[in-house]
Amino acid sequence: AEDAFLEGAHDFVRWAEDKKRACDSERDRLASIAAGAGRPTSIDEDKATIKRLKEEEKAVLGECSSRKQPVEKLWSDLKEHRTPITARGERGRQDVDRSAKDLADALARSIADAERRTKEKEDALKAKLSAFADGFRNYDRWAAEVEAGMKRLTSPDFALENAEEVRRRLADLDRKGQEMRAESDHKRNQLRDMWDEAAKFGAPPSNMSAPNMSDVDAVHDRVEEALRANRDELDKRIAAKADEMAMHANACDRFAKEAQRYQAWAKETEADLLKTPLKSGIIPDKIAAENDRRKAECNRLWQEASKFGPAPPKDKTGGLGPDDTNKFHKDVQSALDAYRKNQAAQFAAAKDYAD
Repeated sequence: AEDAFLEGAHDFVRWAEDKKRACDSERDRLASIAAGAGRPTSIDEDKATIKRLKEEEKAVLGECSSRKQPVEKLWSDLKEHRTPITARGERGRQDVDRSAKDLADALARSIADAERRTKEKEDALKAKLSAFADGFRNYDRWAAEVEAGMKRLTSPDFALENAEEVRRRLADLDRKGQEMRAESDHKRNQLRDMWDEAAKFGAPPSNMSAPNMSDVDAVHDRVEEALRANRDELDKRIAAKADEMAMHANACDRFAKEAQRYQAWAKETEADLLKTPLKSGIIPDKIAAENDRRKAECNRLWQEASKFGPAPPKDKTGGLGPDDTNKFHKDVQSALDAYRKNQAAQFAAAKDYAD
């Protein structure tokens, strides 16, 4: 009877030790993966492994109980029939209990190690992702400031005639754009490094909501778009300003040419009106009308040139301005008055002579 018990005990111990070795081997394999051997596992995969280990524990402990019961029955029969038990039998009984306990301990230890590593990984990942999220929020705020700043940079109008200021502003915006783009690239690269560092602990759990590199790339695109839109707006403004300046220069040129023609005509007309004796063929009313027309045309062209901004400087209008054209008008009027007076005196003298 004792031999039958010992045979059953030895079979159970061999089975339990085989199971314990398999459990220890799996625990070592999981520890090796956690230490960096092979493909790193995600937290979700680790949790699935823990679930598998618990299911295996339940199955093994159930099988252990069913295998141990017949051995315990043989032992209880020995006790019940008061069969003499040798030291071998006592050791066999102790080996059964010890191997069952060692197996249960190994299964529990394997689960505990997996749970501890997963918890450590989860805590480390949460810390890394929290730092990443803080960095992302800072990047997002900075990007919003860049977007607002780019809009402010193009809001002031350029001085009409200061082409150098336009070039300076363009160079300044180009420089700022390059600085902002470099800073944006730097911030994105920093966040990518942080994300890669977090990835060493595996992918985030499926239930963990946090920003990721897609969100970072979206912010980077926003900065690029703000810089591009800023440059497009600036180019548009500069093109419009160039057109405006060209129209202004054209208006100044037309005024200058018309004023110069007026100046030459006024000088010639004034000389004709003041000649002695009086020049024949002069029609004062026709000259007065032409004088008014020329002055009005110069005034119109001056207003045309002035509507683009401040009054045009004389160095862009041939050195002439409204004060000059007013003087031409006044000089011709004075010459006309003198001509009419001289003509009236001549008519009076002729009449007296005729009388």
